[in-house]
Amino acid sequence: MKDTPLSILPDSKQLSEKKRDMLYPIVQQHAVGYVVAEIPAAVIDQVNILQATMLGMRLCTEELLVVVAEHVARATNAVSCPIQAQILFDGNRCPELDCKRLAASKITQSAIDCQAWVKGDARHTSIAAASILAKVSRDQTMYDLDSQYPQYGIAKHKGYPT
Repeated sequence: MKDTPLSILPDSKQLSEKKRDMLYPIVQQHAVGYVVAEIPAAVIDQVNILQATMLGMRLCTEELLVVVAEHVARATNAVSCPIQAQILFDGNRCPELDCKRLAASKITQSAIDCQAWVKGDARHTSIAAASILAKVSRDQTMYDLDSQYPQYGIAKHKGYPT
């Protein structure tokens, strides 16, 4: 995000929905890659909201790491290309990554520096950008559900705890 119009993104919670909607395509345009995971309600009910959040972060991280490793390998005409990655998470803990899945893409655990940052979207532009992608994606899902089930008023009740 350095040297892009997003280099000074604020905490996404400080942005209006309209501003997040405006920034969403700009974040998509400037991101090297991104993944948004949706964890079904049944999984949340089964494992709890914290574990479901960790699962979503883990799935997104692993998918991005695998895609980046494959891209770098193709770009260098190598069978595999070792990558070094610094992964920043908003919160006070990092998810446990599936080392076997990463190893299949020749990504070693020692090549990954996972860091948890409390209030991370106020401290790191990349976390702020990811928060915008997550919030706008969540809002769009809620609007879609609201149009399918207008009797529940889902759009009026969308928000952080959804």
